[in-house]
Amino acid sequence: MEIDLASREAVMGKLIGRFIPMILVFFIFTGIIYIAIDITAGEKERKTLQTLFVAPVKVSEIIAGKFLAVFTVGIATALMNLLSLVVAFLIQIRLLGGDIAKIGFSISSTGWVWLIVLIVLSTVFIGAITLAVVLLANSYKESQSYVTPLMLVILLPAIYAFTPGIELTFVTALIPMVNIFLAMGAIFIGNTNFVLMALVSVMALLYAVLSLGFASLIFRNENVITGEKVNFKQLFKQN
Repeated sequence: MEIDLASREAVMGKLIGRFIPMILVFFIFTGIIYIAIDITAGEKERKTLQTLFVAPVKVSEIIAGKFLAVFTVGIATALMNLLSLVVAFLIQIRLLGGDIAKIGFSISSTGWVWLIVLIVLSTVFIGAITLAVVLLANSYKESQSYVTPLMLVILLPAIYAFTPGIELTFVTALIPMVNIFLAMGAIFIGNTNFVLMALVSVMALLYAVLSLGFASLIFRNENVITGEKVNFKQLFKQN
């Protein structure tokens, strides 16, 4: 008779560790999406975005202001939900008589640092991509049609991370968002390999910078701001 060496607590911890990052990223996205729509497509529909871009203000300052608004809401949403998860975690420990081992996961002080770093970087990435995409819409109603596809693009990596046998390695650490989900999952069960965490953070920073560059590229295109048809080939050639 074969004996499964993985305890019930370890399996539970691994499942929870994979599920919580998906919840965090989902709430970051839901916190970001509507303010992003309002300050891009919403302003375009109200004809205030066009006015803003002809004001004596640098385009980079406009982009920075809008991004910081989205980023602030995203971070606040993530931290509030993380706090609620911590409170729920502490209540569960109390109900189990203080036996943390029965939960199946724990986070070290180093793990908390890595977790905050990953939350910040993923918020930058999601915020910049969301801003760039919803800016393409010419009205609030049109931008609503982008919400589901955006959510799928952001959360599909979480489903992939749930696949049995998929772990954080030097290969998966290179894949956008998949690396974030796997790294957060590893943190929640106490696996904070410095090299892998550093690699994930560097790659997440790279993708965050690229997403900011993409958002800036979209914002600087006159056709996007005025609501005219965008030629993406010409867009990238000119920039």
